[in-house]
Amino acid sequence: MPEAIPGRAAQMSFYFFLSLFPTLLILVAALSRFLDAQSLVREAILARLEAIAPGSIVEVFTSVLDHLADQAGAPVTWGIVVVLWAASSGMVATIRGLNLAYDVAEERPWWKRRLVGLALTLVLMVLVGAAMLLLAYGAGDYNCLHQDLYGEIVFPFQITFFLSQYGRDFAGGEFVLAEQQPRRQSRVEVLSPEQGAAVIFSVHHRPVRGTRGYYRANLRHGVSTVHSGQRYTLGIIFHDAK
Repeated sequence: MPEAIPGRAAQMSFYFFLSLFPTLLILVAALSRFLDAQSLVREAILARLEAIAPGSIVEVFTSVLDHLADQAGAPVTWGIVVVLWAASSGMVATIRGLNLAYDVAEERPWWKRRLVGLALTLVLMVLVGAAMLLLAYGAGDYNCLHQDLYGEIVFPFQITFFLSQYGRDFAGGEFVLAEQQPRRQSRVEVLSPEQGAAVIFSVHHRPVRGTRGYYRANLRHGVSTVHSGQRYTLGIIFHDAK
């Protein structure tokens, strides 16, 4: 029924919002266990969360993260199962919405739908974790200007999260963006984001308005030489990167 679609869309949005924090809890706990600089990953995400969420939400999130950290290496607890169950609510709502959109009668029992939702949630977490690239720079390290192109299919944007504080944890190591426009000299932007900040930038080209309409400008990124300290960033590439 077409009149039921807005209600289903609102339901999907509601359940996805509710599943956001449980998903982050599981994902952060997994990343903190398998990645280096686990405290930096945790602190950077909490710093970002404090900027957008009420203090009570941050306290609850922090306490659950501490509990998950204490359980590292221990058998799966009921708390983790409950969090994973809540995180799968978004996928279950998506299944219901797609069934309605394509006029498909749901014949599976509720527990099978929930198992499918749990499986899809775990797959999504694995894909997000696999797409993340933790980069560590020490004194004397740098990254030449480059583009993360590794195949025929390329997603147009990528994200870099800054896990260390510029000027406190390290010196130098600025994030560099170089834009090359036709028949012009390259234009360079040098950024020093705060800890917990994120930069979204083009992987290959970006549209630039000219006198005759839009054209493609070639964009490359890199890192200047780190003079002292340790610099950590977390990159997310949405295509098949190597």
